[in-house]
Amino acid sequence: MGERQAARETIERCCQDVPQKQLSMALLEYAKYFEMVDQVDRARQVMQQTKHLVKSEWKLYFEVVMLEFR
Repeated sequence: MGERQAARETIERCCQDVPQKQLSMALLEYAKYFEMVDQVDRARQVMQQTKHLVKSEWKLYFEVVMLEFR
């Protein structure tokens, strides 16, 4: 609680260390972090970049819709 910087650093490390097959899910969590700290534009940016990296991940597209819905 209240450790935003530590949380961000942990997620960023996860994104660096995660196996390639799981990268889209790690980046999705990174986008959710930005949403939670009221940086919705940054969350959208991360999701858009992830969509370009992984075009076949259905859950990512679903989460993009849910972000806009929220």
